[in-house]
Amino acid sequence: MTWSRKFWLREYARTSLWIVPVCFVTVAVLAGIFVPEIDRSTESDLTFSFGVAAAIAALSAIAGGMITFTGFVFSVLLVAIQFGSSQFSPRLLGALFRRTVVKVAIGSFVATFTYALLVLASTARRGEGDFVPTLSVTVAIALLLLSVAMFLLLLQRVGHDLRTGSVLHGTGRIGSRLIDKTYPDEAPEDEPRQDAYAETLRASHARLVRRDGGSLVLQGADFDGIAAAAREVDAVVVLEPAVGDFVWSGAPLFRVLESGRRIDDELLGSSLAFGSERTIEQDLPFVFRILVDIAAKALSPGVNDPTTAVQALDQIDDLLGRLVTRRLAIGEARDDDGRLRACWPVPSWESYLGLALTEIRQYGEGSVQISRRLRALLEHLHDEASPYRRPAVERQLALLDESVRRGFAPAELNEATEPDRQGVGGSASTGSSRSV
Repeated sequence: MTWSRKFWLREYARTSLWIVPVCFVTVAVLAGIFVPEIDRSTESDLTFSFGVAAAIAALSAIAGGMITFTGFVFSVLLVAIQFGSSQFSPRLLGALFRRTVVKVAIGSFVATFTYALLVLASTARRGEGDFVPTLSVTVAIALLLLSVAMFLLLLQRVGHDLRTGSVLHGTGRIGSRLIDKTYPDEAPEDEPRQDAYAETLRASHARLVRRDGGSLVLQGADFDGIAAAAREVDAVVVLEPAVGDFVWSGAPLFRVLESGRRIDDELLGSSLAFGSERTIEQDLPFVFRILVDIAAKALSPGVNDPTTAVQALDQIDDLLGRLVTRRLAIGEARDDDGRLRACWPVPSWESYLGLALTEIRQYGEGSVQISRRLRALLEHLHDEASPYRRPAVERQLALLDESVRRGFAPAELNEATEPDRQGVGGSASTGSSRSV
């Protein structure tokens, strides 16, 4: 199985809402067949006592009620999805379907319905009018109680997950894990440059490999596999689009510098995973995109909720604070002897700063909470950054100064330029307000 197929299967399994319920239904079918057979062959004193009519009534009520109950739960989930999409960002919809509790809860509901229906069918078989499957009915009641518990847990978890703080904290936690995975090394004393990447792109004799499929988003790439394929034929492979880029049909995917043997284009193509939308598997800028979208929506005139934007900036502050001390320019793979085999575009420190702060600064112009929180964030980054990364932070501070001058009256400038991690009402940072 190719890497791209495995990537697609993993993503499908994470976001699919039917796989876990189907597994539950399979177990319920097996239990609905074999538990009544156990009832016929054994007698147990650990179960409830039922008559035939009572057993049929109980199973009918469970089967009929659970199918209605399942429909009600789906309605609740649809309302929750609609609320999350309108309140935060439509890019958060996939996160709800990733929740294990949602899949297990729905699985328990349909499994209870399936099991009760199968036991009901076997309760009054022809020639067995006196047979009462007490163990089977007891199991159905236990499944009903489990379903009720799962419903309460589902309400609690979905309600918690859709709170502003939980949404932002969960997104920030995903970003933190991705930073540790993507950028594990500390930043060097000097900023490394991708000269080999630029030189390879400019090479006139590089062979171009284009996409022959439909127009989709590049969701992930097997960089180790690309480097191994290049090493095998003594070549250098350059991936042109970045993870998260929209790739149209016929767009250039690779530039290949070959010294003799021709690399397998199908092998290169199978190292890339495409889909209809961006994912967070390898796409750290997409995590920033989600946080910025939430802040931008909160700052829109129809919502006017700068406090939510400040909470988004809290998570952005944490992620940028992690990135500022990491080695970022690592978009290349080399042999043990140092020979370049593969390279790919990666965001720079300036790119991450612009992505995380530009739109929030623009949409929050005139909001004292945003200007104060942004200044506290930038002063924190300025203190943590290496000398070669401070100019980018200083440029953002200069842009913030210009925004403050445009958005506030002269009498308000001192208040608007005071750094404050809570936006308004918190203690000021150690740095003093800047003159604008």
